Amino acid sequence: MTDDGGHEIEQRRAGHDDTDRAGWLQRGRSFGSVADAYARLRPGYSRQVVEFVVGGEPEAPRQHASHRILDLGAGTGKLTEVLLAAGHDAIAVDPAVEMLSELRASHPDVLTAVGTAESIPLPDDDVDAVVVGQAAHWFDLTVAVPEIARVLRPGGVLGLIWNLRDERVQWVAELGELLAGEGSHLSCDLGTVARDIAERLGWRLLHEEFAYTHVLTPGEVVAGLATRSYVVLLDVADRERLLQSARHLLGSHSDTTGRAQIEFPYRTFAYRLQADFS
Repeated sequence: MTDDGGHEIEQRRAGHDDTDRAGWLQRGRSFGSVADAYARLRPGYSRQVVEFVVGGEPEAPRQHASHRILDLGAGTGKLTEVLLAAGHDAIAVDPAVEMLSELRASHPDVLTAVGTAESIPLPDDDVDAVVVGQAAHWFDLTVAVPEIARVLRPGGVLGLIWNLRDERVQWVAELGELLAGEGSHLSCDLGTVARDIAERLGWRLLHEEFAYTHVLTPGEVVAGLATRSYVVLLDVADRERLLQSARHLLGSHSDTTGRAQIEFPYRTFAYRLQADFS
């Protein structure tokens, strides 16, 4: 149930009718068809992000304690990999069998289960933390928030993470303009999602921003665009037109033309939600 890493994270707004919801669910379930490319071409997450969303207060970080953590909407395991590297016990849940197959290929010992945020296949009070990378905007919060609270142990934390293209960089901004015509009609501030969840839980919300650089060939940048939900669902002609425009941009922009590899910059927005016991 992972998504795009774009400048504008797409969010189902309150008040959308059933037709909008059906289209939204179609987009959210579209990633299985591009699971292999997603695993190879999407950006990952830094260790610092995981330490922030799982750890203690920023001014007094935890001493690398091992936790049992649910990676909800785990996809191909981009975030699971960082959890494991940090020494945590990770459980991966995602609605797409194909995405979880990619995850198990890289991490065969990780416990995986097909499920959604609205129906988490875990018992009550089962995990110390729930982390959600690039997926919380797909959730039906009315159902998902109580489910997340159910599986969390007392004192547990919820971490929400999104990678966004850093459109302060000119060529990235121009790339975003190419994509906006296909996806911007469902866009809103991702902070709205985090604040909504925090309000529903009655928990405090902490926020940090991190930098992340993904090094790709020009061809990989274009192929990565084809794993975005709104590109996946385009008809063949429109999809190829969009991807060809991206090839032209990378081949003609002064910051990318002629380069064998491109540093694709992202801004990682991380939110930690936790009950306030003070």
